[in-house]
Amino acid sequence: MGGYSETSYQVEIDFIKQKAEYVVLDYGFELMNKETINLSYQALEEFRKNLEEIGVFSWEKHYEDSGILNGTKWSLEIVFEDQRFKYTGSNAFPEKWEEFCKAVRTVTGREYW
Repeated sequence: MGGYSETSYQVEIDFIKQKAEYVVLDYGFELMNKETINLSYQALEEFRKNLEEIGVFSWEKHYEDSGILNGTKWSLEIVFEDQRFKYTGSNAFPEKWEEFCKAVRTVTGREYW
């Protein structure tokens, strides 16, 4: 999530391996940080619960503010064994986006937008 002229974050959370891949890119997508974070079963269950409470699984597939030409682009993909959810956006965000970002910060213990 981010844009060319701002800090961007990439987070991949693997419930099976109980790990998160965390990447921070600076202006021009220059790599600033890349790390693997071990996650507890309890933290992952709390994260899944937060996703449900936030309503992530009922978000629209795409959000866009076409009045802004340059800005923040984001994508989110959640994969379970039997289901896949994919959402994207350009300068527009779903309701409770801030709560989602907080849930990512909480589970990873790292900065996220």
